[in-house]
Amino acid sequence: YNFSMMESMTCSIKGRLQAPNLLPMCGEKPSNTFLFKRGTEKNCRWLRNREKAQKESICERFHSANLACPSTCCLCEEDPKEEFFVDYARVGRSWVSETENCSWLSEKEPHEREEYCKKSFAP
Repeated sequence: YNFSMMESMTCSIKGRLQAPNLLPMCGEKPSNTFLFKRGTEKNCRWLRNREKAQKESICERFHSANLACPSTCCLCEEDPKEEFFVDYARVGRSWVSETENCSWLSEKEPHEREEYCKKSFAP
């Protein structure tokens, strides 16, 4: 075995595992990295911005992507009450962040859901 390669892989996977069932935790950060082709490192922000088919293929072929980016790879159960950033709204002279929840999103048309799910920024 090439232990230096194994050590590099272990160090580059920043996703964590829950005991005892070894399912990934879903507190994913856009900067989490995983090993990609020829040992290059990619992060969850990069993966999230891929086209849907490419993202699914990467998640299927690279186990390290599942560990580092479980939310992007659709391995997390969503809390229907959990809120996420949608946009900024002007209130008086200030800009405030607008949030919605998964229940709101589930009522949208598929093409609208896809648009919201492509966003990888936060307030």
